[in-house]
Amino acid sequence: YVQHAACSPSRISLLTGHRLDTTHVYDLNSYWRKVGGNYTSLPIGMGKILHPGPLASGNDDPISWTDPHGHSEKNEYWTERKHSWYSVSKAEHQAHPLPDD
Repeated sequence: YVQHAACSPSRISLLTGHRLDTTHVYDLNSYWRKVGGNYTSLPIGMGKILHPGPLASGNDDPISWTDPHGHSEKNEYWTERKHSWYSVSKAEHQAHPLPDD
């Protein structure tokens, strides 16, 4: 069960513990801190929870972090492929170490 058919309203509801009538996020464009309130949330920079980084909002919602959310500098080779998951051979892994190695 989800609060709304669109991902953004449901994610915000899940991550803040507030219903849609409190968050006021009903679409994919509203920033929840502006329309609903500055609520405490679960971490929002792990994976693709709220589409962090320059490809989406342009930031990692710094207010959500005690320590800044970090990005690897060794990411170019992998982000050019535009895949969330990718099979990597041993040779490819040695030639282009993964960002978290």
